Amino acid sequence: MALASSNLTISANDGTGFDVEEDFVRALVSDAPDSWPETLNGTRVLERLVFHGTEVLSAAALKEMEGVPAEVLDAVERAALVQGFWEDRHRKVIGDAVDALAEAGIDSVILKGTASAYSVYDMPAARTRGDTDLLIAGENVDRAGRILGDLGFGRDTTFSLGGAVTQFSFSQADASCGWEHVIDLHWSLNNSAVLSRAFSTRELLKRSVPLARFSAMARAPHPVDALLITCLHRFVHLVSPYSVEGVDHFSADRLIWLADIDRLARTLSDKDWGALRIEATRRGLADVTASGLETGQTIFGTPLPEGLIGEWNASPPSLVDRYLKAGRITRTWMDLRALDGAGAKAAFVRDHLFPRADYMHARFGEGGSLSILYLRRVLRGLAKVLRQDLGRP
Repeated sequence: MALASSNLTISANDGTGFDVEEDFVRALVSDAPDSWPETLNGTRVLERLVFHGTEVLSAAALKEMEGVPAEVLDAVERAALVQGFWEDRHRKVIGDAVDALAEAGIDSVILKGTASAYSVYDMPAARTRGDTDLLIAGENVDRAGRILGDLGFGRDTTFSLGGAVTQFSFSQADASCGWEHVIDLHWSLNNSAVLSRAFSTRELLKRSVPLARFSAMARAPHPVDALLITCLHRFVHLVSPYSVEGVDHFSADRLIWLADIDRLARTLSDKDWGALRIEATRRGLADVTASGLETGQTIFGTPLPEGLIGEWNASPPSLVDRYLKAGRITRTWMDLRALDGAGAKAAFVRDHLFPRADYMHARFGEGGSLSILYLRRVLRGLAKVLRQDLGRP
């Protein structure tokens, strides 16, 4: 089964194929059956729930269902309990950081999962995730890093100090329970120069709206921006993997992302739908948005304005579409060309060819000379490119 808009076609699963457990997990988040089918494998159902990030979201439906195996109920109840405790701590730790940045005059916008959790979910813990994405202006990155450091956050080792990345990860260990709370601090929407051009940081900050459920000073993207970003983010994971329990996946149809899309769409006013119709086309996001909303409608019954999808599907392929369909080498070349100025291009090339020494030793081991480590990285990278471009996800 494939779900497609006019220019982009995606797999509707993560490559494992459709089965009764996959269908059941999809039904759980939309129109749950009254009883547990005897043909289901409980272990497999739990695996699919974890993959889709819907253990907590599905917990209430499973508790109401007849015949659910005890081990399945125990697992989802335990997941809901742990996620609830994590959510309380995460909101406090990250909320304090967001407020501290605001008090220092640094505006920020919370993106993606955390923004959705506190804007369109009745119970934020149902929107499972592992970190919070925070967008600030580029000129504030160094100062923000110092503020986060004063709050006990440490910056993770990265291969670039900004030439080839537009985000740093900061983490704080929670001594009370052993968790780590992570902020992905962005100064551009995406590490890809091509994809980041869909939105400027300045306009996202300017149009942001309060997210008071998270913290006093927190802000989230305007609902129209949030929906467009969520639809784009879903497709980014066809070319950039995400990890579930240590395993990398290339997939656009993780159910928790589609649940975000459905919930965001239901908040839009008639005026918002009119703005979305225009902005998706203007920003080159018509296809990714059409696919997200069509898939949401298939699974959740997302209500859509008449004729909207057909209008978007008739639009020609955009730069974003071409980028997402390209191989890794082509995408890298497109990103290089999209950078402004010779200095930015030189830094991009330098960081890709010769990453920072501390990153190389952390990634490939302390032993051996740096030149040998660079060679190992090049060989490993070439093998990865060949695997992805010859039979790429």
